[in-house]
Amino acid sequence: MDTVEKYINRFPAELADLAVAIRRIILDAHPCMTERLSYGIPFFYCGTWVCYLNLTKDFRLELGFCKGHLLHDPEGRLLAKGRKLVRSLQFQSLDDIDEQELNEFLGQAVKLNRSRLEQQGL
Repeated sequence: MDTVEKYINRFPAELADLAVAIRRIILDAHPCMTERLSYGIPFFYCGTWVCYLNLTKDFRLELGFCKGHLLHDPEGRLLAKGRKLVRSLQFQSLDDIDEQELNEFLGQAVKLNRSRLEQQGL
């Protein structure tokens, strides 16, 4: 079975380092966060889907938030790219990572998932 590590190891070196750094931030965002490959890419879960990592055609690393349309984004940093639900951030290098911003979006996404699960009695 493929793992997230094997997926990341297929990237060019600079993008692999970037993916490892973002993955660490995601997994550290909340104790319930887990990961697994779905649809051939890494998805991160905290109850349900929170986000995913994907390599774009132009060799950027995309962090997609599955319910991104519900996240508070006053600066307009999250990209819709014509999608109704998913919003994403794109990265080309380690310098593109704003860890505080990333943690804010991850915190919102986890809180949203957990409140929705509680509303459903799960």
